[in-house]
Amino acid sequence: MKKVLLMLFIAAILLSCASKSGSDVTSSADNVVSVVIESSQVSVSSDASTSDVVSSEGGNTSIEKSISIFNVDWYLTGVFINGTDTQFRRGNQPHVNIELFTLTLGDLANGLGAPNRFTAPYTTSDDGSINVGLIASTLMAALFEPVNLREHDYFTYIHNSYKWQVVNGSLELLSKAENGGDVRLVFSLEK
Repeated sequence: MKKVLLMLFIAAILLSCASKSGSDVTSSADNVVSVVIESSQVSVSSDASTSDVVSSEGGNTSIEKSISIFNVDWYLTGVFINGTDTQFRRGNQPHVNIELFTLTLGDLANGLGAPNRFTAPYTTSDDGSINVGLIASTLMAALFEPVNLREHDYFTYIHNSYKWQVVNGSLELLSKAENGGDVRLVFSLEK
């Protein structure tokens, strides 16, 4: 109970600071501070992409992160084809710097392959479906192709994505390869 009261106190301070700075707390999607009390849960959100849910039941307190997939940079960490791990890992790729193979779902889907930037229109729905339109990309020549993932294949997998899901804090896109095989792309918020 003390932790719940502490969270309420912190939320009140955040609301006070936001109102003193002249920001509109109720309508700004970029600077959201909200406090919701429902039975034994307190939810505090300090930005539009994450929120902490503090639950205090039976004397135990736990904090869970709720992640928005939108307007954040996702970094590709794994590729699975027909259920088989291709062993694509950022740490296993000596020439893959942290900026390659990214995805951001904002007004458009965009990101970076190896080495080209891409953008595409997309739509999502609450049932987890995603539809990515034709991808436009820059046309720089690659000095190397990372092991186990060519840029062309990455763009194809993004374009052919049909379902998204969040599993253990990671964004997963389910897709199809050019040959019809099942593809699962795993993205992390951490580089």
